[in-house]
Amino acid sequence: MRNLLEKCKNIYNKETPLKTEWIIAILIAIIMMVMFVYLDFKSLTIWSTNILDCIANGDITQFYSYTALNKYNVPHQYVSGTLYSLILWSIWNIPIWGIQYFLGKSIVNNAILLIWSKLFLVLSLGITLFVTYKICKELFKDKKRSLWITFLSATFIYTYIGVFYAGQNDIMICMFATLGLYYLIKEKNIWFYIFSALAISIKYFYLIPYIPLILLTEKKIWRIVLKLGVGVAPIVIFKLLVRNFPMYAISEESNHSNRILSGFFGSGIKVANEVTLSFFILTFIIICFIAYITKPKTKQIRNNYLFYFAVAPIILMLMFSTSYEFYRPILLMPTLMILYGFKPQLYRINVILDTIMSGSCFMAIVMHSKKLFSTSASMKNSLLTEMLNIKQIQPFNLREFFINLFEGKFDVIASFVTTVLFATLGIILIINYPKLNIMNKEEKEVEKPERWIIWIRSLMIVPAIAFLLFNVISG
Repeated sequence: MRNLLEKCKNIYNKETPLKTEWIIAILIAIIMMVMFVYLDFKSLTIWSTNILDCIANGDITQFYSYTALNKYNVPHQYVSGTLYSLILWSIWNIPIWGIQYFLGKSIVNNAILLIWSKLFLVLSLGITLFVTYKICKELFKDKKRSLWITFLSATFIYTYIGVFYAGQNDIMICMFATLGLYYLIKEKNIWFYIFSALAISIKYFYLIPYIPLILLTEKKIWRIVLKLGVGVAPIVIFKLLVRNFPMYAISEESNHSNRILSGFFGSGIKVANEVTLSFFILTFIIICFIAYITKPKTKQIRNNYLFYFAVAPIILMLMFSTSYEFYRPILLMPTLMILYGFKPQLYRINVILDTIMSGSCFMAIVMHSKKLFSTSASMKNSLLTEMLNIKQIQPFNLREFFINLFEGKFDVIASFVTTVLFATLGIILIINYPKLNIMNKEEKEVEKPERWIIWIRSLMIVPAIAFLLFNVISG
């Protein structure tokens, strides 16, 4: 018995992620793959195959008008944003497009075909994690630390939500951004600009960290303007190419960009002439100014600043923007986890804060969003419901559950959870600032977190999955 306990203790104290922990993480991902087919994911999949339909019909200029016909009855009628991610996705989806186009089998009504489409996002995640590991090996020369950071990135709750629940192409922003940062630390700057421009072209959010990154690495004004221009060049080129496509203008007007932009100005206080001072814009300007005046003395310090300024603007957006989708915190992955690696003496504290941040962020967004873990928004046409022969999905979401659970105290609880999230993000932002040394320990000393904390962080999504599954089966 003593030998068994000693063996268990040695396994528990192992200094790298266990195979069992990786297997559990993969199992969670697979379960979510077969359980969920989110509304946006259906639209994105069909938009990608609509490109192939138009090519097969001999006129790609009809893409926007063809999509507006909504031939396959997806939740969204109009395409929004650029088509760069959809073009790559459409190449992956050629096999299922052929089944739909030639055999007449609808993709959105076939769980297996939808899983094939989602595997494109899983591939993007795999590339992101592979490059994350390479970045960590390059930065820290420490295999153990590199493995832990990669594991933390893979098991981040919003990695599960963004890829396996919502099926969003935001993971492609993470992939291209990570590739760009890898080449930047390797001092192959041209590839940094190319991959950063691709990340921005998927959705414009990566422009937020791209600006301070340019201000950190370049001090001459004309070069800053030029490099910012390179970042938005693919968007400008795309708009010039498609501006005369039928129904392009109508499709652009239907997207959520105005709502998202107004969210940047929503949080603030009244100042002169009763004008609202935007907290996000104010703090973003400060971050940009700090980036511009910062001149790192060594390559290691420079790399630390690179990841700090890649993370800080996204944290500010999550703190101060009043309008962003429930899956958007995936943009912290993997740059935030890599940032933790620069201060090994704070590693334990960072993992604890990260766990609190992940849980409070999940709770705060669940209590705000009707679509996060909603049966009606995500479980129709899933492989699970087909396997269980569930024809009628009873509408249920976690927000309604919490409203009933907390009754009249819902707003107070939501305020408390959001305050915890706000405080945790702020502390993470402060203690990981490269110049701040709050602990007098040698750089090589690593404060290891207790393994049970990492288990809580990795498994906090499981109760939500189990609860939704129980309600679907019993309902």
